[in-house]
Amino acid sequence: MRALLAFFLLSAAAAPAAADTALRRHLEREVRREGCTLVRFEAPFRGILPGDPRPVVAASYSFEGCGGGNNWTATFGVFAVEGGGFRRLPEDRSAPSRPDVVERVRVADGRITVEGLSYGPDDGRCCPSLRRQAAYALRDGRVVPAR
Repeated sequence: MRALLAFFLLSAAAAPAAADTALRRHLEREVRREGCTLVRFEAPFRGILPGDPRPVVAASYSFEGCGGGNNWTATFGVFAVEGGGFRRLPEDRSAPSRPDVVERVRVADGRITVEGLSYGPDDGRCCPSLRRQAAYALRDGRVVPAR
């Protein structure tokens, strides 16, 4: 089953749309449990990265309206394909330049680069203004700051 799912996920013809749809549905269920609505989803990478033998999907997404409020979050995640579904890989959030609001995720040469905005000392909650970028890698099935 795992080999079949990996083949399906990585197949050039069918995988991008099918994997994106499956992960989007997974995230919709995940954020709905918190009373939120998924509003944006992009999955720029599907494949295998050094540091974890499983196929993964790197995605950026945003959700809003959690608990009926007027709030929102734009973030990213790396999801392992396992057991016919997805599991978010744990992330070390100690990267000093990690953006508060993720706008873009890129993957090249085994590195996951996250770009976005962070809040400056005078920024309102609506409007982060500082450009930030952080680089990550996979190590032992975890998302960690890249060296």
